[in-house]
Amino acid sequence: MRDSQFSRRPIGSGPFAFRDWKSDQYIVLDRFDGYWEGPPNYKRYNYRIIPDQKTQEMEFYAGTVDLYSVQPTRSRGWRRTSDTRVFQGSASGTRTSGTT
Repeated sequence: MRDSQFSRRPIGSGPFAFRDWKSDQYIVLDRFDGYWEGPPNYKRYNYRIIPDQKTQEMEFYAGTVDLYSVQPTRSRGWRRTSDTRVFQGSASGTRTSGTT
């Protein structure tokens, strides 16, 4: 999949258009102003790929990422602060946290 030109240049019909992808580092999406439900609020969506779970957590507390998935083994000791909100769901048994 990493080497397929078809996979490296995805096409869709959602609110964002593909801009750039660097394996194991980031994915960048731009707002699609012609989206049928209206354009999203963000002009650009930068998705950083951070494979290490502890690094994800440290980046979150440092304020360099807006959300991350708390692994079930870490959820008990997770610190709630006044500037965070917790979003819970059943997908893969994880809890996702994000800043407000």
